[in-house]
Amino acid sequence: MTQQQARQLAAWMVKQGYIRQQEADQALAEFEAGGHIQLSHIMLQKGAITPQVHGRVLQKITQAPFVDLEKVRPDPDVIGRISAKVARECRAVPLRHDGAQLVVAFADPSDAEALRRVSADVGEPVQAAVADEARLAEDLRQHFSGAGAAPSSMDTAADTEAFQFTEAELEAMAQDDVTRVQEIVDQGPTVLLVNMMLMRSIAAGASDIHIEPYEDGTIIRFRVDGTLYDWRNIDSRAHTHMVSRIKILAGLDTTERFVPQDGRFNAEELVRRDIDLRVSTLPTSQGEKVVMRLLDKTGARRPLSDLGMTPEQLIAFERMIRRPWGMVILTGPTGSGKTTTLYAGLERIRTVQKNIMTIEDPVEYQLDRVVQVQINERQGRTFPAVLRSSLRQDPDIIMVGEMRDEETAELGVRAALTGHLVLTTLHTNDAAGAIPRLVDMNVEPYLVASSVHGVVAQRLVRRICKSCAQPYEPPHELIVWANLHEEDMEDWRLLIGEGCEKCNQTGYLGRVAIYEMMPISDSIREMAVENAGSTEIRRQAEQEGMELLRDQAQRLVADGTTTLDEMVAATAL
Repeated sequence: MTQQQARQLAAWMVKQGYIRQQEADQALAEFEAGGHIQLSHIMLQKGAITPQVHGRVLQKITQAPFVDLEKVRPDPDVIGRISAKVARECRAVPLRHDGAQLVVAFADPSDAEALRRVSADVGEPVQAAVADEARLAEDLRQHFSGAGAAPSSMDTAADTEAFQFTEAELEAMAQDDVTRVQEIVDQGPTVLLVNMMLMRSIAAGASDIHIEPYEDGTIIRFRVDGTLYDWRNIDSRAHTHMVSRIKILAGLDTTERFVPQDGRFNAEELVRRDIDLRVSTLPTSQGEKVVMRLLDKTGARRPLSDLGMTPEQLIAFERMIRRPWGMVILTGPTGSGKTTTLYAGLERIRTVQKNIMTIEDPVEYQLDRVVQVQINERQGRTFPAVLRSSLRQDPDIIMVGEMRDEETAELGVRAALTGHLVLTTLHTNDAAGAIPRLVDMNVEPYLVASSVHGVVAQRLVRRICKSCAQPYEPPHELIVWANLHEEDMEDWRLLIGEGCEKCNQTGYLGRVAIYEMMPISDSIREMAVENAGSTEIRRQAEQEGMELLRDQAQRLVADGTTTLDEMVAATAL
């Protein structure tokens, strides 16, 4: 609370008749001298206001309900949802779960950073309540300090014992009796392990969870901002039953352990977040490896302007996708954000007057008023079969998740030539490589030249964490590897993240896309008909003003958004 806010609060309390002007002046003087967080707490300590009045004042300050901790006791089932460290530092005590969200009592609910940290720690949004600071401090001492502290469910994930697997349970798991799978996975420790894994991965902003069995244990890893890091190492005897729990959630066969399986489930009932998880299992020599892709349904709602395009690139891309017919291709490796860009493009051009269809494997996000078809090769729903059928559904716009084979590529090109706008992806290193790639897939060069209106290449680079960013001098070897000269970097604002709690000691927090935008000009069409290579096409596109991925990455390094290492990793020559 600032001094100005404290004076405004004191004036309001005098006006309401809660306190006399002289008492308000005395409390303000002590507040300004001592820097107390709550002015009203000073008044309560001096006996100028009653606890009941204090509650009404706190409600006024924060618009949060007041909780009397003398009468309302924390639910033992939720105390462990928050780590002791976060509880003490944020002065927060979880009270109960109301079915929709966790209710947490704070000494100061106006502290936005405290609310954010608690929400991240418990893995879901929280409902803030306000409590008397002195009484809340007693609860913190009781539950979160010393030997009597309640174990946090996040802290208890540290090792096998923390999940309360007894030796007898581990031995039973090691016997691998499939008839007991349902019985064992329904036991608390296994359910707790899986739920905590999901909550912690969501709180960390992970895109994937890897569960990897090895001879001496099972390692659980999260992929955050494109990089994997270890979360926990658990006893190998618990591996099978943890995997079985995940299989049950995903609707997979728990008795089949020697054939790869794929499934999905929604985590809302487990962690109260509308997150879809795609599950893939793969038999290995040490057991089944499981990879889960986390799909936040709000992720596809990012507008084009937030993806990292420059104003010029944004205009060029909009011109491509607003054509009434033709093909627009996005290229890049797996995990480079192509799907997010495609969805953002669809959101920009989606109207009730257009019939939009998508053909995907799998359908990652649900879009309103868009017909989405999931590929299932076992049932005959292949890309060519669905695309051929889609053309009989009177579509205006068709999004094809990936051009995987010759038949799909030829059908997509012909659809683009017959009055449909086709948005799709290819795996090539740069924008110029898409034209020769389609020709390599036996699409006639003249058809490629006539149908493709634009190609976009993209990559993702990690952002430097602002909380721990520091100036630095890159080693000479890195500058040489980046094919730069020190005189080129004189005006650059070179930063590096030292690593902090906020970024999980990585030095990076979040990612931004870099783009290479190649509209197809008449000159490039002529080159496509002549079956020119990617080098010639790229050289022509550069002459026409195309910026390379490296150019945009260099600007992000120069302004302190990312590091030289990230530029080299994303755009190595």
